[in-house]
Amino acid sequence: MPSQKNAHVGKPDGDSRQRDFAWFGRFADSLGDAFYALDSQLCCTSWSSARDRLWDIPAQEALGRPIREICPEAEEACQSVLRTGEPRRII
Repeated sequence: MPSQKNAHVGKPDGDSRQRDFAWFGRFADSLGDAFYALDSQLCCTSWSSARDRLWDIPAQEALGRPIREICPEAEEACQSVLRTGEPRRII
């Protein structure tokens, strides 16, 4: 029987994804860096409070929206990450 810690390994259900996103958001905030994460459709899945201050966009407005609506100048760099698999620093 899988441990509780790894119970959601495999295809995650909606609840486990929400917990993972919530945990990741708290982790990103703890770093103190301006950070955001996108899914494969370039929609925002995580937004740190430092990013709020840098771009003056609160997380509530950014989460779930495509990066082209949040910061159009970052879209090409984000598409490059998807194409190459190489991380990029985008300020």
